[in-house]
Amino acid sequence: MTHLFSTPASAEKLYQKNARMRKAQLNMIVLVLALAIFAGLAVFLLSAARSLDQDEYLNLYTHQLLLTTLREDSSYLDPACKTTADLAACAFLTPAHRCGGSGPACEALAAEKVNASFAAYEPLRPFRWLLTVESEGFVAVDEGEPVRWELGDPALRTLRGQKFAASTRIQKNTASGPAILKVTLLTAVK
Repeated sequence: MTHLFSTPASAEKLYQKNARMRKAQLNMIVLVLALAIFAGLAVFLLSAARSLDQDEYLNLYTHQLLLTTLREDSSYLDPACKTTADLAACAFLTPAHRCGGSGPACEALAAEKVNASFAAYEPLRPFRWLLTVESEGFVAVDEGEPVRWELGDPALRTLRGQKFAASTRIQKNTASGPAILKVTLLTAVK
């Protein structure tokens, strides 16, 4: 009886050749599966993606502009004047407070920082804006206490055309207890 493999060395060579072929086939299968998964993922993402229309974009722009502006650092270490949000709250609650003890008043510094922030973004998209800070809920009007602090174009409040609004809340601790302030940004295209 004659064996197909007369020597163990030729059997070993054939076994190694078959193993290489199986490995090559397995690599091809993995490559095809990876390409199929990638193609399926690409089709899914492209079908799920949609572009924003002009109104959605401007609404998103308004919200991000408000958050970006309020988070900007004012370069003062005074806790009442640390960020633009702190300055806006200070301008509403204690407008005459001096930042850093002898610096500018909160109201003036808040107006300067907000105006500078919006001016930096205006070349990207020209817009009219109104920033309002007011107490959330009922406010009793004392001697000279503002009911709201506004900065920007006050005509935007009564504008009948298309405008976009974004609002957030700021919580501040005062001598009379915590105060929750509502900050609203109204924008309209010029």
